[in-house]
Amino acid sequence: MLPTPTALQRRATLCARAMRILDRYIIREVSRHALLGLAVFTFVFFVPQLVRLMELFVRHTGSGSQILTLFLCLIPSVFTFTIPMAVLIGVLLGLGRMSADSEIIALTALGIGRRRILLPVGALALVGAGITLLMTLWFGPLALRTFRTIEADLITSQISFQVQPRVFDERFPKFVLYINNVSASGTHWNGVFIAEAGAEVGLRGYESYTWFGLFGPKGLDAQIVARLNAAVKEALETPSVRERLIQLGNTPRWEAPEQFRATVKSDRAKWAAVVKASGATID
Repeated sequence: MLPTPTALQRRATLCARAMRILDRYIIREVSRHALLGLAVFTFVFFVPQLVRLMELFVRHTGSGSQILTLFLCLIPSVFTFTIPMAVLIGVLLGLGRMSADSEIIALTALGIGRRRILLPVGALALVGAGITLLMTLWFGPLALRTFRTIEADLITSQISFQVQPRVFDERFPKFVLYINNVSASGTHWNGVFIAEAGAEVGLRGYESYTWFGLFGPKGLDAQIVARLNAAVKEALETPSVRERLIQLGNTPRWEAPEQFRATVKSDRAKWAAVVKASGATID
């Protein structure tokens, strides 16, 4: 006796319902391990970025919203790597647990092929691949651009307190900054000079430096000049003084009075030509 159409429909409905239950079970089993792997991998990848974030806020003040925004901006770049790793760990651990408990063997004995068992796993992998693609192509670049904008704003807001007067500052890409004087509050700069870096504008071999020397009134006795010059020479030859000057970024150098006069005369002529060519004036 052949089964009636109603019985076949009931059996098909029962089989479809059972397969949906099986799919949800496999997805739940794989997702549980994948979420655990995502949490672990994200923490491992996020720690170095968190150190960078804390270093940024230790050096520069920022509001709570900026901290939260920078924190969120770091997540897409981390998820780009951790989501594929988490999906892989979820598949390996989830199916490994089912295999260890002989659940896959039982499903195979019921006539459910392994391709059918892997169908929900493939769907979960496609979802992970789609999220990773969104993180890589859209969220990641957007978050990076936002992060760099806020980072630049934080650095700019505190730059007045970090710039040292009478020092050529090359921390800015493709630019050199020189400030003659900074007020005590750090809000007013005097004698600002900004130029493009030499290599970028084709000024190869360009050299500029500052030096420090002792000057006295006109007509100072030659014996006093000689004694002062000898004292400076002795100080510069002291190891502790030389080491301290080098730590501050200086190159200790002694010159006799005649040599120092020639250096001053040469630099005065050189920079007078630069000032004249630039048209700079004293306010």
